[in-house]
Amino acid sequence: MPLTDRRTQLYLTEEQYQAVMRLARDRGVSLAAVVREAVDEYVAACESESVAPWQRDSARRLVGSLELPAPEERDGERGLDEAIDRSVYDEIEGS
Repeated sequence: MPLTDRRTQLYLTEEQYQAVMRLARDRGVSLAAVVREAVDEYVAACESESVAPWQRDSARRLVGSLELPAPEERDGERGLDEAIDRSVYDEIEGS
């Protein structure tokens, strides 16, 4: 368990207190541990929301990952399209 370096006081409603205490008892940890975990999760969720949606797009990892032939190695106008199809769909020429 990480050491804490800041003591804080907060007020909970009775319902919040009872719910947090139930969680703490079920997990065998302190009320403070449950609150710290909740704060960590809340902060992480808020930070991920502040990231632009396009930055969370898993397709973004593909940018720049295709190995395409240089323009002088392409065969005519359809060369790039065919190279992309081969890379993305694993198509073999002539099939």
